[in-house]
Amino acid sequence: MIIIKIHFNLHNLIEEKEKQFRSYLRQHLNVTYDNEILGGDDIEIEVQIKTIQDLRNFLEEIKKQFADIIRNYKYMLFYKEHKYLFFPL
Repeated sequence: MIIIKIHFNLHNLIEEKEKQFRSYLRQHLNVTYDNEILGGDDIEIEVQIKTIQDLRNFLEEIKKQFADIIRNYKYMLFYKEHKYLFFPL
């Protein structure tokens, strides 16, 4: 499984279109996390996919439906995730 973070920068945003976009992201099976970002980009999501082609397909779907509100996006591949234990065992 490949973990990808995608940051979206939005523009020409109306409330109804933003609700549709967020709803789409929350309902998509590959999206495991979404968050609003303060400063810089607007939305961050985490996606779990099997192949890079799946990522391309996912982004193409989004661009077809929401091209009018997405100014740009960038994605980052995560090859390792560190966990911090606040309380020792």
